Amino acid sequence: MTTPDETEVAVWKYGIISRLLHRNEEDTLNNELVRLAGQPFRRPDGTLVTYSPETLRKWLYRYRHGG
Repeated sequence: MTTPDETEVAVWKYGIISRLLHRNEEDTLNNELVRLAGQPFRRPDGTLVTYSPETLRKWLYRYRHGG
């Protein structure tokens, strides 16, 4: 069983990658990854962070292969 902190982070990450899961098919995955990587996200602890397209791609891959 996961701790609430791990669950909170997992739900937060899903909130970011859900945009990739439900994206408009007119835009390529790469374009959407670059767009998401260009914006800051507020982590559950309140800090602002950005992630590279490759990090977001890894999160998407992990979600699709086991959640």
